[in-house]
Amino acid sequence: MEVSRSKHSVLAPEEKRSRINLILKVMLMNHSPKECAEILYEFLDKHTSVTRVDLELQEHVQKYDNANS
Repeated sequence: MEVSRSKHSVLAPEEKRSRINLILKVMLMNHSPKECAEILYEFLDKHTSVTRVDLELQEHVQKYDNANS
């Protein structure tokens, strides 16, 4: 089965999660922590409309940490 590369393809939530996890794992293996931070910053800056994405990200990380501790 071939993987669709169309930006208009609709993925099931689990397939979307799996693909994003793979992309992030490969990024973490191939780049330094500093480079990963830069890549993620550029992505968030370009693809979010939240004015204070820094606060949203910090809150998300805190919620994640609380839920998984």
